[in-house]
Amino acid sequence: MPHVFVYGTLMRAGANHGVLQGLGATFVGTAITREPRTLVDLGPYPAILPATGTEATRVSGEVWHVAAAAIPALDAFEGCPELYTRERITVLLTSESRPAPEAPLDVFTYVLAGPPPPHARPIPSGRYEKPGTNLPEGAAPDQIAAPKPRSKR
Repeated sequence: MPHVFVYGTLMRAGANHGVLQGLGATFVGTAITREPRTLVDLGPYPAILPATGTEATRVSGEVWHVAAAAIPALDAFEGCPELYTRERITVLLTSESRPAPEAPLDVFTYVLAGPPPPHARPIPSGRYEKPGTNLPEGAAPDQIAAPKPRSKR
């Protein structure tokens, strides 16, 4: 079974965790990326980018076993390949009681397919701590468009 690294709304405390449950995924453990990446908040959910400047850090998340047959459904939920691309990375498994890395593991994760929108905000801690937005239809590019200004009354 393939392993997927999730770092946002698919995590156990996230608004879309039910997607992994519905696909029959099983929890492997907590992890951090071996190589620094840039984690940004896009508004309804986060995205991993290649490491850029001072915002680069190890990103925290979770590793899950996913059946190979479930990957197309997970791709569809993530808006892959238009919004996110699936990439192989190495993560370091950690213990929830001891955050020191334990063992490397090759996994796949979803990385933003294009440049982040101008309103994306770096998350210097590398940890997305919000539940995010529930997405019954999955992720889509229009969800991360710049917020429209409110009209003044």
